[in-house]
Amino acid sequence: MKPPLVISLGGSVIVPRRVDVRFLKRFVALIRKLSKSRRIAITCGGGAAARSMAAAARALGVRRNEDLHWIGIRQTATNAEVVRAALGVRGPVITSYSERTRFSGRIVVAAGRRPGGTTDYCAVVLARALGATTIYNITDVAGVYSADPRVSRRARLLPALTWRGFLRLIGSPLMPSMHAPFDPVASRAAARHRVRVVVMSKDTANFARALDGLPFVGTVIGPS
Repeated sequence: MKPPLVISLGGSVIVPRRVDVRFLKRFVALIRKLSKSRRIAITCGGGAAARSMAAAARALGVRRNEDLHWIGIRQTATNAEVVRAALGVRGPVITSYSERTRFSGRIVVAAGRRPGGTTDYCAVVLARALGATTIYNITDVAGVYSADPRVSRRARLLPALTWRGFLRLIGSPLMPSMHAPFDPVASRAAARHRVRVVVMSKDTANFARALDGLPFVGTVIGPS
């Protein structure tokens, strides 16, 4: 049995504007194959849909961060239900868990738990529960850049970073529906527990290469 696999699946790749069925078909096929030889835990983010809902709530006068967090959490649960059903997982989407939780089944699909932490943080909790030392963060960029690649032409992909360097790059406040490669609260938790995170795009062939120990495109963030 191979080591457990923990994936933080960004909502931006599940629902960029509408559900990305083509990507999910490839992802589901790969996860089913991988699950034959290892346990897999997947947390699903809220993505653009969650940010859109939070923006609408702000426009309607909602100001409490806790309310805005809950709006995003509910969207992560919807996205997770799509992934769970597509994978054929019989158990429910997990929304209540800790580092001491014991899971049954080869595949676990999880959503956000409570305000104050994103599904990136939930992935760290699952990694601790399953004894995984690496989290694969599949998002809408190829990795971590020196600047926002959607804004700066000079942004360059960084193949490796320490947690300290990454936190300097993204800043520390956690805001509802924050859009960062890996959120600061989750990053500090991963650094504390010496868990590394691999940030990469939704290219499933690239993901498979990373799992096989072959050269891949992405960023490895880890202890110094």
